[in-house]
Amino acid sequence: MQISTRDRAVAERDINLLLVRLGGTNLGQAEGAAIVAVVPQSSYGEFTRGLAQIGSWNLEASRSSLPDPVHVAVRLAK
Repeated sequence: MQISTRDRAVAERDINLLLVRLGGTNLGQAEGAAIVAVVPQSSYGEFTRGLAQIGSWNLEASRSSLPDPVHVAVRLAK
């Protein structure tokens, strides 16, 4: 996933708050300014709706069925 935002620090904070609220976990940073996290499958839809509230985002790859938990990498872009 990639999310476009004007303020990277605010977006990181908001994504972390969203993860905590949904029972997800931030696993840390990866190359390319990505937040690597896991989200319970049951909360994935709410997670994507929450990302839309944080900034403009797009899904770079999708799967027909999701594992539980769902592993995601959210790349922050300006």
